[in-house]
Amino acid sequence: MFATDHPVSLTDSTLGTQSNKITGVLNKANLLIAIDLLRAMKDQNGTRMGVANEYTLVVPIALERTARETLANGMSFAGGTEASNSNVPNTFVWEGFRVKLEVLETLDQPSKAGQIGDSTQWFLLDAMKSKELGAFKFLYLYDIIIEFYKDDSSKTVFYDIDLEFSADHFNYQVIVGSTGTV
Repeated sequence: MFATDHPVSLTDSTLGTQSNKITGVLNKANLLIAIDLLRAMKDQNGTRMGVANEYTLVVPIALERTARETLANGMSFAGGTEASNSNVPNTFVWEGFRVKLEVLETLDQPSKAGQIGDSTQWFLLDAMKSKELGAFKFLYLYDIIIEFYKDDSSKTVFYDIDLEFSADHFNYQVIVGSTGTV
């Protein structure tokens, strides 16, 4: 999904390549680079895809505080995780852009196939363009398994819910990803 040399067009190589991958920790400079990359993305005809009204910053739990402090220009918020510097929860007005923060709890989690991402990765998404283009598809890898049992002595019911999923993507132009490392 992330590469530094995506062809702009599959049929016209003269249009060159473009990147939706950066390296570097989550900070102001790298987030601005990611925004610049998304704003410069071109469609298959070599035409800029347009400027987003709002970007979505997706981070693992380990980067939530860094993301909030970066988006709040270094300010710390007391209480709750819903803090923002706008009137919309988890949406920040930052450097002239609206950025919504999404904490993806499944990043850096174990799965049957191994690890899902890691604690340093972060992504910037043009969610509106993604929805418009149908850029991501959610796929269940197997049916959800729900099991439960009751402990009669304590009258406690235990539930076990098991599921695994993946996402497929089209239109790499709607997302920029960082490994979170240099």
